Amino acid sequence: MDEYQDTNTAQYVFLMNLVGDEANICVVGDDDQSIYGWRGANVGNILKFRDDFPHAQVIVLEKNYRSTEEILNAASALIANNQYRAPKTLKSVQGKGKDVIVCEHMDDEIEAGHTAIAVENLIRSGVSPRDIGVFYRVNSLSRVIEEAFVRRRIPYAVYGGMRFYERREIKDLLAYLRILVNPADTEALERIINVPSRGIGEKTLAALKAYARKKGVPAVDAIEDAVSAKVVRGAGLKGLESFAGVYRDLVGRMGMGDVALLLREIVDTTGFERALKAEVDGEDRMNNVRELIASAAGWWDVGKYLEEKALMSAVDVDAGESISVMTLHMSKGLEFDYVYILGLEEGLLPHSRSMDTNQEIEEERRLLYVGITRARKEVTLSWSRQRTIYGREVFQVPSGFLSEIVSG
Repeated sequence: MDEYQDTNTAQYVFLMNLVGDEANICVVGDDDQSIYGWRGANVGNILKFRDDFPHAQVIVLEKNYRSTEEILNAASALIANNQYRAPKTLKSVQGKGKDVIVCEHMDDEIEAGHTAIAVENLIRSGVSPRDIGVFYRVNSLSRVIEEAFVRRRIPYAVYGGMRFYERREIKDLLAYLRILVNPADTEALERIINVPSRGIGEKTLAALKAYARKKGVPAVDAIEDAVSAKVVRGAGLKGLESFAGVYRDLVGRMGMGDVALLLREIVDTTGFERALKAEVDGEDRMNNVRELIASAAGWWDVGKYLEEKALMSAVDVDAGESISVMTLHMSKGLEFDYVYILGLEEGLLPHSRSMDTNQEIEEERRLLYVGITRARKEVTLSWSRQRTIYGREVFQVPSGFLSEIVSG
């Protein structure tokens, strides 16, 4: 069995029953790369392998063919702080290499811009974008780095996920802004007239559009008359009434503050947050929403804000070789010549939701270890003194993991 460190309790019990008294089994794994505890994986399964099979031969593979000596030294200094692990000493065959770089920035925008410039310089020197990886702990951190790449026309792809401005909740909120700026934007109306769900289906929408064509006005401007004329019945009529009230309220709030305030009004007035939090990944999606709201702070012209965001989502994703941007969890199993890990701050890495127990902190440490050991040649770790987190400006302190790496 491969990746034995990622097995959960049910898999472990099944395997023990499958092996039986003969104890004929071969497993491969690395306890230092066990990073899926949040979905049930139990690192203890591999650590007690000797106890389960006292006569088994254990072969420790310590020769590393990927990373340089300096990268392995940094990773080893970090992971040595975990108590619940099997000791091992990694040896590189790639030579000493360059020191791991630690960068401190004033804020997350500067961090993203600095990373984009560094990546651009690598590409200009002849490095293939495919050999560059940019990692972060949580998806919502991708916005600032994506925007920095777009501004410098650096090709990138979000590995194993969606670009920030392609995420459903982001496109929904931007569609609300679009219909407020341009009532004739039928595409935007079709996207959000039933978001959150109001009981408006295809037949109701078709009836509304037909009524609007007959009146010679945009569909959104025909809603209140359509309700009065009762072009539909039942749930569809109630849905149109509900949306008409929401739209009327939002139109009245236009110009009363910046775009960030308007987005907050949309979230509150529509029940957007309540609907998202009812979903399995609702909290992550709400974090993306908060990040979008943060991006709108200081923008007073909704139209210009939308133009800016349209540029962010219009980059050709098939423009050839691309840099890989991803969460640290998604980086497992991959490798790059150059690795940049952003957001090494307390509360982000280790994450605030994974700091209650020593076991959780040890898994966060393993997660950074995995990220660092994806690199073949160079690693850059960065943190920011100030960061916009979920719409709030927060003063940050460097991750304790950084001091473990430096002191090691």
